[in-house]
Amino acid sequence: MSADKKNRFMLPASLFSPPGTNFLSRVLGDLVHTKPPKAMLKVSIKAYAKSLGIDLAEADRPIEEYATFAEFFTRRLKPGARPLADAAVVSPVDSMVQAIGRIDGEGLISQVKGHDYSVADLLGTDAHAWAGGHFAVLYLSPADYHRFHAPVAGTVTGYRYIKGCLVSVKPWLHNLVAGLLVSNERVISFLDTALGPVAVCAVGATGVGRIHLAYSSMVSNLAGVPSSEETLREPLQVAAGDELGAFDLGSTIVLILPDAGLTPVVEVGDKLRLGQALFARS
Repeated sequence: MSADKKNRFMLPASLFSPPGTNFLSRVLGDLVHTKPPKAMLKVSIKAYAKSLGIDLAEADRPIEEYATFAEFFTRRLKPGARPLADAAVVSPVDSMVQAIGRIDGEGLISQVKGHDYSVADLLGTDAHAWAGGHFAVLYLSPADYHRFHAPVAGTVTGYRYIKGCLVSVKPWLHNLVAGLLVSNERVISFLDTALGPVAVCAVGATGVGRIHLAYSSMVSNLAGVPSSEETLREPLQVAAGDELGAFDLGSTIVLILPDAGLTPVVEVGDKLRLGQALFARS
């Protein structure tokens, strides 16, 4: 059965992203990047961290040194805070496993029952290299560390930025919204690895919606900035765990991998930290 037929009872993403949603997210982005009085910001960060159970001791610097809320939200961690497992593929983020499994022979991903979407639509490119491979959908909650990293050693060859909606990516919405992940804004980093081609797809969401890359000046959800793509003139060598980018608020990483004899070592609902084992070699 085609993806379209399976999705016929789902609601369109446009219902959850009315006109102006992206603009309002940009306004929120401007607000979290403003510099409030230091005392106010300190109190706000402490309250935010306490309400969500964030361990401030893991942050790379004291909260007094953050000038804006956005700086705190995209904070780096102290060295050693996220040790890397000895695994074929490690988690690129702190997250909850929302879906994990096989990409079928036609390049379709089944995230929830009766809801398929294609790797080609997600990445905006031919999906032949990933048919029969594996995927993982990793949801970042507001409490999580919000930078994303390479899941495996390799070479970053470039990226693709696809403009779109900014619908919330809360897990329960995937049961209602057709093609949520392929409707939202996405920034995909492409890597050449010993396993084969790997795609790390960062998905935007309601609230700021900005995605930064560590190896490019590209920033998503800025007014007047169109979809774009770039092949790096000098491909970037990365080790597993090296930073690829960051979310200003939210969201989700969709990891697309070739088969290469991989087996998932986690299950849906598992809570992960950056660097934990995600796939092992069969």
